[in-house]
Amino acid sequence: MGTTHRFLALGSDLQQVYSWVAALPNPPKLIPASGCQHLHFDSLGGLQPPTGAVDPKQSPVASLFVPEQIRSVLWTAGELHFLATPLREKFPELHAISKRFAKWLHEFDCVFESPGKQGAFDYYLEGSLRNFDPPIFALPEAFAALRGGQYFVSHGSTPESVEFLCGSLRLRGVNCETADA
Repeated sequence: MGTTHRFLALGSDLQQVYSWVAALPNPPKLIPASGCQHLHFDSLGGLQPPTGAVDPKQSPVASLFVPEQIRSVLWTAGELHFLATPLREKFPELHAISKRFAKWLHEFDCVFESPGKQGAFDYYLEGSLRNFDPPIFALPEAFAALRGGQYFVSHGSTPESVEFLCGSLRLRGVNCETADA
């Protein structure tokens, strides 16, 4: 089974994630993909299949979904997926990197622990973001924005779910216009 890490990042926060990855002893190569970036740890093996779309369950890659602003008050959470299955047996070094990333994230403020457990920032974590098991950590700029009323949703929220959420936010008096408005 793979592992997913979720985090909130705004502004220079994302650079901290990239710097952490770049500081690894054998940093991965970035491979742009649809909606994400694959971090290929080529020292651990080749891509599967060797040509065409990358299979993250069979390759030594992590899939990075970068936070993005989707409405004036809505940002998506960042996600780093280590999906090779079984991760520990197939790529033990990649499993160790995943654990190191988790340890690094724990240096930041935890803003969500698990579904059903009340948190101080639940009001600003919207949509399906609180339906996932992994905790969510906020890097410094995102944490400051969260305390200031910034809303976050999960990556991959559908336009319909975002519009429904914006309807709810408008009822709260929150302007939820398009990001470039």
